[in-house]
Amino acid sequence: MRWHLVSPADTACLRLDDEALVFNPARWETHLLNAAAALVLDALVAGPGSVEEIVAAVAREVEVPDGFAGQVAELLGQLEALGLVAARA
Repeated sequence: MRWHLVSPADTACLRLDDEALVFNPARWETHLLNAAAALVLDALVAGPGSVEEIVAAVAREVEVPDGFAGQVAELLGQLEALGLVAARA
């Protein structure tokens, strides 16, 4: 399964230190993302990816703890519920 931003051209992201404010134009909503979610979103801005590819992209930026793939999968589910990302088989 590969994850991607739902509307990459229209989704606005403002970085605030480790966090990020993200505007979803489809729902007209703004969300504050924590550091981990912001890094996952940054990885998807570069292009679609699997959980493993996203973990590798984040690991190039920061040290990731054991079990981080599970956290990424959970974050992707939360970002999907917000309408920011979607998965393709």
